[in-house]
Amino acid sequence: MAYIRKLNRRKGTVYRAEVLLDDGSRRSQTFRTKEEAQRWSRGEEDSRQTQRDSGVTQVRLSLDDYFAKWINDYAQYHHSAGWQQTEHVIYRKYIQPILGLHSIREIQPLDIRRVLNEMRKRGMAESYANRCRQMLHKMFNEAVSTYRYLPLNPVSAIKPYRELPKHTLTLTKNEANRLLTWADGHDLGLGIHLALSLGLRQGEVCGLKWDTINFEGRSITIRRKFQKKVNVLEEFAKGKKIRVLGLYPDGLLCRLKAQKERNPQSEFVVCRPSGSMVTAMQLISCLGKGLAATQIRRVTFHGLRHTFASLFMESGGDLYDLQKIMGHEAVATTERYRHTDPEYLRQQCSRLDLYSAGPLTQVSSAQIPPKNGKEGRKLVSI
Repeated sequence: MAYIRKLNRRKGTVYRAEVLLDDGSRRSQTFRTKEEAQRWSRGEEDSRQTQRDSGVTQVRLSLDDYFAKWINDYAQYHHSAGWQQTEHVIYRKYIQPILGLHSIREIQPLDIRRVLNEMRKRGMAESYANRCRQMLHKMFNEAVSTYRYLPLNPVSAIKPYRELPKHTLTLTKNEANRLLTWADGHDLGLGIHLALSLGLRQGEVCGLKWDTINFEGRSITIRRKFQKKVNVLEEFAKGKKIRVLGLYPDGLLCRLKAQKERNPQSEFVVCRPSGSMVTAMQLISCLGKGLAATQIRRVTFHGLRHTFASLFMESGGDLYDLQKIMGHEAVATTERYRHTDPEYLRQQCSRLDLYSAGPLTQVSSAQIPPKNGKEGRKLVSI
């Protein structure tokens, strides 16, 4: 039900339109003319009727309250512990100061754009702003489809930022061999072997246990990952996917058996001398020592995973096979790991040689016709 009241003020007469919502609260707005107030009231009534027809639940809930509800009902069961912590940080630093007290029904696409633009002004990268947009999109999707709080998702109207391609340094095959040779003499060098030979993530190397390795079947199951953000060992790898890889490089299989003999009491494959689980910082320190000793350019531990993908493709591997080995959900993600050495590209250019089919007549520059196909024409000034 809508009401329109005439108010006499010092600056003139105004009209206040009020709409009574289904939850007992009121929504009002002031206009200069009565026609504008009536038009706004009719629009509000039509909007409420549309929401009733679509089954939208009428509720006044702030974004702060809805975020807590969404974390407990959805994110806790669908997102990893590390991702949940990232969501708390993003919401507390960038979303809450702008939209925390707003009702979720009043948030418009321009409000979402204001949050993302503020992140860019504060120096955040396009990828981080897109991560914030992705989180908001999931939140409001639940509000639309599950809770029926909203008829439409306001984030759907906002396009993500265009991200610049990232360049991750990788190693050549010769550099990888030199690094693996050095790793044989270090207690944690097996972690470098696993990253370069199978493309394992840093957290997957830390959480790898012997119960996932089948020496007779020459297979290794990736089903655990150490979350360094929250210091938790999760039972599923990234994306809650379990993948089975082969241990067909004989060099890697022999090193795994030797590691098992050296540390029979430890449940972790890559471990400290005491048998306890290795940390992410210890793996990074081990890699740094190896790069310094072999005088190889600086790469990150994740760069070893990129190196595996590059060498796999250069050896004639298939992109879709690489997607399954890496554990990616979409092949577009695998494409970002597909670095190609410039020397390899130069060699591939020699695959097609049209000049080797037969002798070609030597053509001199004098026999080349003019660009316009006409000869003998001279320009005469008038």
